[in-house]
Amino acid sequence: MSGEFWAKTSAEGLPGISVYQHMIDVGCVAKGIADMAPCLLDRLQLKSSTVGALAALHDIGKISPGFQRKCVAWLEMNGLVEINRRNGWEYLEADHGKASHAALQQFLTELGCSRKTGKFVSAVLGAHHGRLRSTPFDTVAKACATITGISEPDSEINWGQTRLEMAQAVFSHFDVENQIEMTDESPALWWLAGLTTVSDWIGS
Repeated sequence: MSGEFWAKTSAEGLPGISVYQHMIDVGCVAKGIADMAPCLLDRLQLKSSTVGALAALHDIGKISPGFQRKCVAWLEMNGLVEINRRNGWEYLEADHGKASHAALQQFLTELGCSRKTGKFVSAVLGAHHGRLRSTPFDTVAKACATITGISEPDSEINWGQTRLEMAQAVFSHFDVENQIEMTDESPALWWLAGLTTVSDWIGS
């Protein structure tokens, strides 16, 4: 599962590091930075393992046809060139930040987080390249929650289930146990946003 989807391509345009491994790398960077500020973690009532897992999930949206099609070699290796052409994958959502936002909002809610927590945490993780998609914040969350074009049936890849399993694998790797609760007024939310962006840069 974890090696089937690329996150970064090589200089030759071939699939490089996998989505799963890149997410783990970024999560470990975020956890390491968080561990350097135990007083801050205590004040924000967060564990560094939780911070690492959340930051790791920033690129879960790369497991989507609109993003994966960007690497022609990946399409060829998986026998998807014709399916990509015939079904117009170029018109599917290519912005992996938007795809991450939508997928994570569902995942966090299913995990037992409140709807508000899922809405706001998924928004800042999806904005890991430094910009929320639009304003106000609540509009961003609503817009991305209903995004389409991040799954399709003809490849026989269960995109949604794969994203869910990958997210669960990330949480298992970081051994996340505590309940996550944040609102748009939580300072932890914006700290997580900045930490994820920096950790992604370092981990890449």
